[in-house]
Amino acid sequence: MDIEPSSTAIEQTLNACGRPLVDPRMAGVDEVDGNGQDGLPAFIQWRAAPRPSFPAPVGGRMPNQGYVVLTCLTKDDGSLSDCQTESEVPRGYNLGRAVERALPRARVALTDEAAASGADLAGRMISFSVNFELR
Repeated sequence: MDIEPSSTAIEQTLNACGRPLVDPRMAGVDEVDGNGQDGLPAFIQWRAAPRPSFPAPVGGRMPNQGYVVLTCLTKDDGSLSDCQTESEVPRGYNLGRAVERALPRARVALTDEAAASGADLAGRMISFSVNFELR
């Protein structure tokens, strides 16, 4: 897609990707916690990390490493909902789908410091990454 940088271009790009201009998951959420590049946000930890399986080769090829950036809403029990793959590198190998299939078993929790400060876990939008490495 050949477009000039502008707010119209952002809208065109999102539309081309089937994404809304305003993420409906953000209703009632003040901000996204985490930058998607450093694992989980600093005040959240894995109670049960996702354990995705490396996807099958595509076209006879398979990368030996990669990563996926996702956003999810958190629930009181630490489960994740309304998860969406934001990016995956390399693209085209179904790494995002592999992580999404593993998320129903994943659980997060507040760190001890965050819990002691009275932070709530439920209703947060978190951005995090999952790394793949074939050994």
